[in-house]
Amino acid sequence: MSENTQTTYTHCMLCVASCGLAVTSENNRVTKIEPDKENFFWRDFCIKAAESHHLINHPLRITAPMKRVGDRYVEVSYQDMLAELADKLNSIIDEHGPDAVGAYIGNPVTSNTSTLAFTNLFLDAIQTKSRYFVGSLDQNALHVVSEHMYNHPWAMLQTDVDHCQYLMMIGANPAVSEFGWLYAVSQGWKRVLKAKQAGSKLVIVDPRKTESAQKASEHIAPLPDTDWALVLGMLHVIFSNGWEDKSATQDCNGFDQLRSLAMAVDLESLSRRCDIPAETITRLAKEFSHSGSAVCMANTGVGQSSTGTVTIWLAQALTLITGNMRRRGGMFHTRGAMNLLKNGGELFPVQHHTSRVRKSPSVAGFFPMTDIPDDINTPGEGQLKAFFVVGGNPVVSGPQGKEMDDALSKLDLLISVDSFQRDSHRHADWLIPATHFLETNDMAILVRDLNAQPNAQVMRKAVEKPATVPYEWEFFRDLTLKMEKPLLLGKKHLNLLVRAMNFWGRLSGEPYNGFSPKTLMSELLKKGGATTYKAVEDAPHGLLLDEPVDYDYFLDNLPTADGKVNLVPAPLKARLDVLLSRPEQREDRDARPLLMINK
Repeated sequence: MSENTQTTYTHCMLCVASCGLAVTSENNRVTKIEPDKENFFWRDFCIKAAESHHLINHPLRITAPMKRVGDRYVEVSYQDMLAELADKLNSIIDEHGPDAVGAYIGNPVTSNTSTLAFTNLFLDAIQTKSRYFVGSLDQNALHVVSEHMYNHPWAMLQTDVDHCQYLMMIGANPAVSEFGWLYAVSQGWKRVLKAKQAGSKLVIVDPRKTESAQKASEHIAPLPDTDWALVLGMLHVIFSNGWEDKSATQDCNGFDQLRSLAMAVDLESLSRRCDIPAETITRLAKEFSHSGSAVCMANTGVGQSSTGTVTIWLAQALTLITGNMRRRGGMFHTRGAMNLLKNGGELFPVQHHTSRVRKSPSVAGFFPMTDIPDDINTPGEGQLKAFFVVGGNPVVSGPQGKEMDDALSKLDLLISVDSFQRDSHRHADWLIPATHFLETNDMAILVRDLNAQPNAQVMRKAVEKPATVPYEWEFFRDLTLKMEKPLLLGKKHLNLLVRAMNFWGRLSGEPYNGFSPKTLMSELLKKGGATTYKAVEDAPHGLLLDEPVDYDYFLDNLPTADGKVNLVPAPLKARLDVLLSRPEQREDRDARPLLMINK
């Protein structure tokens, strides 16, 4: 091993598992990536992490700002790029208004708190509502339910998998997903199987016999899009027999309303809707309510269905009314390093807007990505003229790809922020390079707070980034300043403070000494109260916040007006009424007996 060989301890940013990595580099090239076995989070380590360094020196990687000139791209200096973009964007805003500038946030950004935060700071500064998110494809239902029930669209409840005696998972395949969706449970599937071996029951609800269903205690296969009928049937049985936990009434509004709603439905009708025998629904309800600890989880498959909000709502209601949000083995919400429950509004302020053409409501501050083509193509106030695609590929990752591609070609200005030019960047006027996660000193505070085991870790660069590649957060910060828009709190004079901090960063040779993610993360950790940035920096293998799980914490700290769960939100009740008003079976069932489901 040469003198230039070094090992860097960091963590992966490819998914919410954020596995700890031991990265070997030599002469500024990564030679090997292994799991950091001194890090609590390493056992979900996968081939994607092990091979991720090959992208750093890939011949197709974008390593400098590139401007389209005719049918080719030419390299432009960072400062010249900022000047040109600032001038063009300000002109568009002056002529068409701020909503004429929009942005699409791709999946990689959700694992990169810094990019997400500074992109939002930029969008706030120019005062645009035109924000679109890849998560609208599969997670909006969960955000909607969380906001209506708990007044917090990012209230992510975890499952105590080690102690849960009866786990019902709807629309989940953890044998493949490793127990991650908007959250992560380290080694979650292995721990669920270990609990099952020790005597707990695992029920997988899925129309398809998945890899997980094959290892479950029982597989329940309802008709697609009818999970809600199964759960509502279980609520009917539990309330009819008085099996609910009466003490749960103190934690919510609407307990009696939910009881009346559930008891008013006909069990046989619900049975016919979901194609599960009434006797089976009755047995499941009895087992769930008598198990000692139980959780009903509705996951990704449910979130992608047309009845997702109702199913997720009823699943969480089932867990709550049986007393399983205040007990070991139930559902809980971690405090985390920044305490997302109390301070999440710093990153995700609750906003309610309506998209200009389809009139889609915003969810967690973003419009559905499927609204993008209409908002580009339809003339009128707020028509999209300039657009950022940040860490994503909506032409491929979403539906109606050709429609999306055609729309993107009609923009006055299309800006890609990515390491590579992808399908969605085919018509880009500017290609802005992005860093590899092995080139960054950072803290992905969001994904660590969405882990069932509260933790924090500083990411450390294993190699130096190309000098011509800005950090994504740096690009959005500097573009905001160049446009003379207020970066902080809508107050333009604070830009002077930001510029002074940035000067110190340049003088010291370390951008993070300027106004940077470190500035924001330090403040969020301070508000969280569990640890400090310095303490996390001093823990090379990550800091496990090994406080015991407080099963009362979530319900004792709800950000609702009265501190209670809204158990029967009016919009969700209205949606359920629509479902109940429909025929029990599809009218064209005889002519078209099969239903297609996604995998």
